[in-house]
Amino acid sequence: MSRCTARVKGLSWGPTGGASGRGRGRTLLCAITAALTLGALMSLLGASVAAGAVGEPFSCKSEIDFLTQSHENGEPTKYYESEFKAGEVVYNEVNSESAASTYNALGYDPTNNYLYATQLNQAPLGSGTVGTLFQIDNTGHATSLGLIEGYPSTATGPANGAFDPAGNYWITGGNGSSTAYEINVTSKPAKVINTVALSQAWQPIDWSYYEGYMWGLGGSKIYRVDLSTGTVTTYNAPSGVESGNYGAAWTFSNGDLGFSNNATGAIYKIEVKTPNSPTFALLAHYTGPKADASNDGAACIAKEKVDLEIVKTGPAVVLPGGAVTWTLTVTNNGPGESSGFSVLDPVPSEFTNVKTSTPGCSVSGNNVACAEGRLANGGKFTITITGTAPTTTTCLTNTAVVTGNEEDPNLANNKSSAETCTEPGKLGVTKKDNLNPLEFETVGTVVTYTITATNESAHVTLHEVTVSDAPPLENFKCTPAIPAAELAPGKSIV
Repeated sequence: MSRCTARVKGLSWGPTGGASGRGRGRTLLCAITAALTLGALMSLLGASVAAGAVGEPFSCKSEIDFLTQSHENGEPTKYYESEFKAGEVVYNEVNSESAASTYNALGYDPTNNYLYATQLNQAPLGSGTVGTLFQIDNTGHATSLGLIEGYPSTATGPANGAFDPAGNYWITGGNGSSTAYEINVTSKPAKVINTVALSQAWQPIDWSYYEGYMWGLGGSKIYRVDLSTGTVTTYNAPSGVESGNYGAAWTFSNGDLGFSNNATGAIYKIEVKTPNSPTFALLAHYTGPKADASNDGAACIAKEKVDLEIVKTGPAVVLPGGAVTWTLTVTNNGPGESSGFSVLDPVPSEFTNVKTSTPGCSVSGNNVACAEGRLANGGKFTITITGTAPTTTTCLTNTAVVTGNEEDPNLANNKSSAETCTEPGKLGVTKKDNLNPLEFETVGTVVTYTITATNESAHVTLHEVTVSDAPPLENFKCTPAIPAAELAPGKSIV
């Protein structure tokens, strides 16, 4: 057994371990087998060790989505920032330095532009002090702010965390939790200011705020809780969303919801229409990183708006059963840079063989969905779709819609339609001579025939039109017309 002395912030302890004032030379007797560090001593005393001063807040010109993950049980949490690309979101580790333990319940405070999270203490994911709050700056550095006053010590570390617009931090456990806590993070210490009983078990393992509610995705259900009453309601997730555990949830700057699947890494962007009586639409599907142990998400609110415009063009008329090519052009009219965008184009079912080779785009049935990456101010992105027209005579219209991650100040140009009609081609032919009937009685008279081919279609342009004639006459000479590569409606070749 060894004898040692230590002083901590001016306090010293006597041989019994009790605090005994600031007297010089008073010692703490301890039994150790190795050198005792300051951090270990603080841990033994149940105090929270701060990771240094908090750095600068975030300032996001365009959307940044955050993930915090641990890839092994008990591993310190790592911090990542998003980079949208064609069909995938790459999360780049910003700062390998992280909290000395595992944190979760990530949320972004819109009033001061910092991230916050709480200690994930349940085994085997972590073993820290329950209720410890972390503040995360724009370098990804996590600083401990100590324990949240009023958060029950019997509770486990929360999985769900998000802020409301007033800057209050809401947490709950997920996996069937029945209580939500509202926390003031700016008081010293941070403290619980409201406790809300949930009307039914909350299953999702993360949530995010939108229009007075927290929203989460668990299994194949979207959960919504009214923060004023605690009423929990569930809805079916849109078709195309796989069932699973979604440990990361966030709200895009334009109000759409993002969810990351722990097991597969699939990321879904979902639009919520009329939140009080919601309907949902799947806007985009990206691939992302899998979460081996823990997973959480939040988003930085973009400072700059982005006006995205889409223009769809295609042939006005084609032959029944003919080939059709549509071009969709997305333009960023600024003023900000788009961090990513999605395009949906539900091609009418009468068209067949609908395909696209544009990176980031996929076809399900006749629905074309594109999940794309960054687009600079003034930039353009082109999507090409092909198909086969119906064999009947008809006119069909389909509409493409573009949606960005940031707030769009001009939604009027986010849709564009193209009408395509099918119409049979109609070619009329006339043949005339230059003589009247009496002149045929004169032997040896030269007769000139004029053959005229006319496109009698109302809208269809004919292609590769040729004229030929082979009458059974002696001394027959023919000056063929030059084939028409294209013959527009009403036009002729002679």
